[in-house]
Amino acid sequence: MKIVLCILVALLSALPVQAEMGSFIILKSAYFYADKDANGPKILTRSREAYPVLGLEVINKEKTMFQILVPSKRVTTGSGFIVESDQELEEKKGGLVKVYVEMPDSGSDLTHYQLVPSVGLLTTGQTEKARGFPHLNFRAVNFKAQLPKPYWVDEWAGVYRPDKDADWLNRTNEELIRQNFSAKLTDKIIQGQVETGFNELQVKLALGEPVKTETLETGAIQWAYQDKKVIFEQGKVVRIL
Repeated sequence: MKIVLCILVALLSALPVQAEMGSFIILKSAYFYADKDANGPKILTRSREAYPVLGLEVINKEKTMFQILVPSKRVTTGSGFIVESDQELEEKKGGLVKVYVEMPDSGSDLTHYQLVPSVGLLTTGQTEKARGFPHLNFRAVNFKAQLPKPYWVDEWAGVYRPDKDADWLNRTNEELIRQNFSAKLTDKIIQGQVETGFNELQVKLALGEPVKTETLETGAIQWAYQDKKVIFEQGKVVRIL
């Protein structure tokens, strides 16, 4: 696990901070810290809930911290510019949108933005082209929303899913509660693990919908995902490739 996290850190360090790095679900009582050194203000949480991941940092061999976005109860108003079209905003279905405080240009710090829930945005109708980005249309927006705040949390407090967003993981967790699976099976599914003997519902809860489904010559059903294939016979997993 530590090796995988170190590789992720190396890959992500070259990218601007963003909210498309998967999600982290809290499974134990833990503190949210204002900084990665666990100094300053902190918030105790006991809720089993997933949050978007902004970044991660390996502090030492025994300690890894994840930076997550935690919803705030305070309503904030502001304005800025976005690049998403109305259709793209609709597809986000309440997800977070980058609102640039100032019109970006080729020399701007592109990490200088606020993450605002799409449902809190109001477009003004003003559209502009930015210097250095001739193929992008920036739209002026106003917003009134509860802006999430970044906090740090210890790795041991939960599970990191780089392949799933927080909304998906929270819906999965709710379904796991309804299904009343054993604690051991629930933990495997929430970590995205699939084993022989799983049924179709359990695989979908662990991995999501397959990219492709086909019937093999043997009559077995194969579900294809980006990084694996799951083969069923009589509704149960018999092999994972």
